[in-house]
Amino acid sequence: CGHVAATALSDADTDAYQRRVSLERSNPSKCASVMLVFIGAVQSVLTSGVVFGWAPLQMMLQEEGIYGEVCVDGPPCQEQAVRLQLIYTVATSAFCFCVWPTGLVLDNYGPRACCMMGSVFFGLGCGLFGMSSND
Repeated sequence: CGHVAATALSDADTDAYQRRVSLERSNPSKCASVMLVFIGAVQSVLTSGVVFGWAPLQMMLQEEGIYGEVCVDGPPCQEQAVRLQLIYTVATSAFCFCVWPTGLVLDNYGPRACCMMGSVFFGLGCGLFGMSSND
């Protein structure tokens, strides 16, 4: 991804240079576009596993005894599965409701701020999930 450096220019050249730089900022280079798509794809793969991998994660949580106290005959039971499915339902519903505000952030602050904000929220969620206990 190349970058053009400014040298001593006349006023007309400076104006032309500023227009060109402004145009380059509004139209990213092919390299920048490819990198943005690549980073977005990697971020999607790394953060969507919780949603798409919920079924194995739910089985693991059942084996660990999460919500096992609701089972009369001991875990696993149907009530435990229902409570774990509620987590998934709330998470996917929150995702659907957050799409609109995320679009506003993307439009107003750009993809960098949007990716950073998403990464922070994902990290916080993973941290909270990791610190939780089945007590």
